[in-house]
Amino acid sequence: MPITISTTRESSPPAIEAELATLHQRVAALPEAQRSVELRLPSMSSQILADAWLAIATGTAAANWPTTVVARGMRELGIDNQFVTSLPGLAALRTAEKIVPEGARDRALDTAHVLMQLVATDGGLVRTRSGGRVLVEVDPDFPIAPRLRASDRIASAPAERRRMFTQMVLHLRKMVEIGALRRQIDPVSEGPGGAVGRFLFELHENGVEHGSRDGQGKKIPGSRLLRVRKHIANRPEDLSSRHGGVPELRAYLERIHASALVEASISDFGLGIVDGFLASPSGASHAGRDRRGLLHSLLFERLSSKGVDPASGLGIQRALRAANQMQAFVSLRTAEFWLAASFVDAAPEIRMIDVGPEMQRGRVRGTHWQFLWPQP
Repeated sequence: MPITISTTRESSPPAIEAELATLHQRVAALPEAQRSVELRLPSMSSQILADAWLAIATGTAAANWPTTVVARGMRELGIDNQFVTSLPGLAALRTAEKIVPEGARDRALDTAHVLMQLVATDGGLVRTRSGGRVLVEVDPDFPIAPRLRASDRIASAPAERRRMFTQMVLHLRKMVEIGALRRQIDPVSEGPGGAVGRFLFELHENGVEHGSRDGQGKKIPGSRLLRVRKHIANRPEDLSSRHGGVPELRAYLERIHASALVEASISDFGLGIVDGFLASPSGASHAGRDRRGLLHSLLFERLSSKGVDPASGLGIQRALRAANQMQAFVSLRTAEFWLAASFVDAAPEIRMIDVGPEMQRGRVRGTHWQFLWPQP
């Protein structure tokens, strides 16, 4: 019997973390021939950040063991199904052994066919039932979304890809930013919002270069997802109640006192910031270092392996300064680490702190960023 993780739309990030904390030990306790995982997942989540954590769990399990994903409440699955276009559904498409509807487990989704359809439709920009959009890129099959390519066969030069990416982010912001919708004003690539857009580009390019490779530099199967969406409630108190048991997020929502937020998230399922650096030639001399201290250096001290993360320059610091100006909340989950920063009040010294140090946590696959900023 596989190790089963059963989640619902009410599952919180800490609850998902608790499952991940013991997953490796539970799977390892099985006879080798029986080591597998079954994930029972909802198509929607009620808590902020929860769907991102379901995607993290999915990508982590599927990268390590044969994994069956069961879409809860579904009798059939297809390209327009709300589960398939959810973050965990998209994370499962490339690496899960199979994806099946709960009501008809003999009808496994044709994942290869669905992936080709998703990448071909709107340049890889997938519409979700939550009202957001997700840019889907799949390694090694479709490493650059058509929206960011000069043609079907030729990848854009970096400068051209930056321009195309900037235009795409402006398009996505126009769809979700309440001020732009109310006033019919196009967002611009200047100021703090533009800075975060540029930082997302750095994260995207880093994922293309490093988040899709193993320790020997070879391409590995996986997906990269960039999602922009909004969270709306009738009252600020209603929005803050969706903190999902994350103390740092709860404090931010209560202080910011907003009824609407925009979330931009970007995920890859590669080796992660620390392990990707340690696997590089530059990282060999750092093998014995404390991993938490090494992560800090990669984020804030420009230590890099030619850009294992945007810490190869000052990208992280520039983005956090922009987040500071936007009164944003920033979350980073990679390997055994979960860091966050809240910018309700401007701070002269910008740092990210460990989220819930006492919280049970396992080691996850890849690198996962979330940015939340308030809307008027």
